[in-house]
Amino acid sequence: MYKLRGVLAAAGAAFLLTGCMGGSTPQEMVYNTLEDTVKKEETLKETQEPLTKLEEEEQALFDKAISMSMEEIEEIRKIADQALENISEREALINEESEAMADAKEAFQAVESSIEEIEDEELRKEADDLSSLMNERFEAHSAMADSYLQSLSSDKELYELLKKEDLTMEELQAQIEKVNTNYETTMEHNQTYNQLTEEVNGSKVSFYENAEIDIDSEA
Repeated sequence: MYKLRGVLAAAGAAFLLTGCMGGSTPQEMVYNTLEDTVKKEETLKETQEPLTKLEEEEQALFDKAISMSMEEIEEIRKIADQALENISEREALINEESEAMADAKEAFQAVESSIEEIEDEELRKEADDLSSLMNERFEAHSAMADSYLQSLSSDKELYELLKKEDLTMEELQAQIEKVNTNYETTMEHNQTYNQLTEEVNGSKVSFYENAEIDIDSEA
């Protein structure tokens, strides 16, 4: 069975000003909005480690449960209940991430008015393109989170099945295939999100350089 390793982890980079910025120009206001958005996404970094740990624990529980015989059904049920608790914890973490991204998306909307005020046409277009990428990335994260939750839902169904005394191998195999299919879809969304994050980071660096905003890049 597929398991993700911190699939919703943030793959972003923070950019810090080396000098004092008063935020008096439209370019500087765009910068300030972008960095405020990054701060609101900090939850994604905080959930990485516990998510990974929970995924590894759940994989171990699954491996243990399917290695047992039906004569050990009571022990299997205990393991299944532990796995269900694990899934609930992961759901809570994913919902935290989604809330953080919603806050970040809301904060980012302020960038539009600043972009409109940029006088240089090429720089304004670059900022516009960056804004579009950011919004695509927000949507990609939302799709990924929804897919992850769907994967957790199919995991729940799997563990409820494992608690059945009359479970057949055909039922089990069919559910495992469903779980794997859902995780494959989540991984595809994850790849899209990571790709967009890389594009956003590159676009940010280019915009900051062309806007003559001095930055330090911290991976």
